[in-house]
Amino acid sequence: MGVPIPEEELEKILRQFDRLSNLLVDTSSLILMEKAGFLSLLSGKVQLFTLPQVREEYLRGDPSLPFPLDVRILSSPTPTRMAPQGTANAALNDILRGTSLLFTSKTIRGPASGGPSTDSTAPTNDAIHEAFYTDPTTAPTDEVLLAVARTRRVPLLSEDRKLLLKADGLGLEYYNALMMLEFLEYHRTAESTKKPLNADQALESAMQKHSSDPGPSPSGLFSLAGYPPFDYPSLKRRLLAQSRYSLEVRRFAEQLHTFIEKVGG
Repeated sequence: MGVPIPEEELEKILRQFDRLSNLLVDTSSLILMEKAGFLSLLSGKVQLFTLPQVREEYLRGDPSLPFPLDVRILSSPTPTRMAPQGTANAALNDILRGTSLLFTSKTIRGPASGGPSTDSTAPTNDAIHEAFYTDPTTAPTDEVLLAVARTRRVPLLSEDRKLLLKADGLGLEYYNALMMLEFLEYHRTAESTKKPLNADQALESAMQKHSSDPGPSPSGLFSLAGYPPFDYPSLKRRLLAQSRYSLEVRRFAEQLHTFIEKVGG
């Protein structure tokens, strides 16, 4: 059965789920979730971001899979000048001062957050290189993902164990696809326990939604009715059939799943 995880730790994960509104996604997770069949479901709950390098890897990995429209691509900053001389910490402070209004932990995880900005205030390649000794134009995609996740304070989603270990070492919030399936189950459970609306409340809610969102957005996001039904057992079978999670990782997810069923979302 493995070592039981304290309920305090499991509760901490659920509180992270409550705050989760944006994710920076790696190629491995994009492909795995798309093949398993719940990428669109996840994009209905959180805003997914990635990098141009990831999109290129995705299309090279399986040409039969079109790149998901629900995933926003962060523009690659172009270096315009050399970064100021100084220590790595000084350069990192410059980045954070320049983006604090957009990328603080409070706004990136808040329910009204629009996610990482893609405008010119984003960290430049020079700044990332100075702070992390990484040149985004030549560095491996993993290193750029780590740098962007750290400067923009956005959780990382990947299946790459080495990448996740580095994220852990940097104190970053991170997940894999199996955890995101439990995230969806957590939300399903929470929504199923809500008190149902009466007829008047349901009509008012529908009218408000129609007035604020009369149609599909340009990004391809539709109302929840437009998404496939959430069938946890089938999705998990497909996910595990295509993944290579260790027994330890699977047991962790199972204990989290049991806890979600216990608390009811």
